[in-house]
Amino acid sequence: MKKISVYCLVLWVTACAYQPNQHDLSMQMPAQLNQLGLESQVSAQTLSLSQMQWWQTFTSPQLNSLMSELDTRNLSIAAAQLRLDKSRALLAQQQADYWPSVSARASQRNGYNFDNQNESSSSSLGFSAAYEIDLWGTRDAANASAKLNLIASQQQVQSVLLQLQIQLASQYFSHLSLLQRLDISTQNLAASESLLKLIQAQFEAGSASGIEVSQQTNSLLSAQAQLMTVERDINFSQRALAALLGKSDMQIELKYESIEQLSIPEISQRQSAKQLMQRPDIQIAQTQLRLQDANLYQVEQQKWPSLTVSADLSLADLMSFGSGWSAAIASGLSMPIFNAGKIDQQIEVAKTDVQIALANYQDAVVQAVKESLNSLTELSYQTNLYQVKQQELDNNQRLYRLAQIRFDSGDTDFLNLLNAQRSWFNAKLTHAAAKRDILQANIDVYKALAGKPEFKR
Repeated sequence: MKKISVYCLVLWVTACAYQPNQHDLSMQMPAQLNQLGLESQVSAQTLSLSQMQWWQTFTSPQLNSLMSELDTRNLSIAAAQLRLDKSRALLAQQQADYWPSVSARASQRNGYNFDNQNESSSSSLGFSAAYEIDLWGTRDAANASAKLNLIASQQQVQSVLLQLQIQLASQYFSHLSLLQRLDISTQNLAASESLLKLIQAQFEAGSASGIEVSQQTNSLLSAQAQLMTVERDINFSQRALAALLGKSDMQIELKYESIEQLSIPEISQRQSAKQLMQRPDIQIAQTQLRLQDANLYQVEQQKWPSLTVSADLSLADLMSFGSGWSAAIASGLSMPIFNAGKIDQQIEVAKTDVQIALANYQDAVVQAVKESLNSLTELSYQTNLYQVKQQELDNNQRLYRLAQIRFDSGDTDFLNLLNAQRSWFNAKLTHAAAKRDILQANIDVYKALAGKPEFKR
């Protein structure tokens, strides 16, 4: 009875459990990032990326379809999901340590004595159980590490997903821009061919020189080269989209969609620091800090005693199953006495790892703040630039029409018409690039703010 009381006392002592350290994760934010609710956000145990389908703000049915396909076909997402499944299995494996290990053994032995020609036979059956008492919460810390690894895997899935969503949207908008350039280049080639026929007719009539014919021929050749370049880039772009969707045959069917029909979100220049903290890289840095803290605790407990309790039940003869049973219970206490300071150095290493993880977290926040502010600055610049390029396009279109009218009436020479044509063509190209760039600037803001920026009111 006294022995049972002793074991009960030992189990009661195990109430000591792992308590993670609380680190100061607060950091000063710039005025452009509203800090309301930031303190509660950084102290949260788990942070997850919002599944709000941010790309729908561009009102692109084709992009929506591609995003749905990305979730199911992309190989990087599939690999991240498999790593998540592995983390779940490792957590279940770690949680099994809360239970004692139980084993069974059975043996049969037959013998023969050559001296007296006697035969012998013996058998046995036994059961044993062992359990290591978690005196200092080491097992709790190991279990916490396994849970944090699972959280880190979930955050990695979100990080991979967001990065690939950003990449797909960027690649698709670039593809639409190339299709627009293809249309512009085709129109420019047709205009160059028509103008060359006109100049050749005037040359044959004696009202134009051979120099003008050669100049327009150069323009035509340049337009052909431009068209060939765009056609090549479209092939590259289609393969890039197919690869993102895990299509090894590089075949992808895309419905035509004009980049000019896409909506441009009205994102506010003032954003929330709370939303910034939902970035996957910051979440992962937080989780890594907690992982190193749990590891430090486990290393520190190596200096203290460990207690193992075991029990054994055996039967000497299987033939007499109803009698002959014996039972035993034992406990063992072990503690390191001398290891030349090895454990102390392991503790110092673990403490350093905690400080490294804290520094990595702080650096992740600093880089995230910089990226967010830069993306907002770039968005403001591209918004204003797009308006300027729209004005340039309208002005050059009027200039070309006026030059064409004056050339047809004989009020201006061919060189002025050629310059007006080139200016209009370049204005259309730069306007197309400006639309692509403003869409990309919006994508970069979505990336910097974990897919959920605040909009203008």
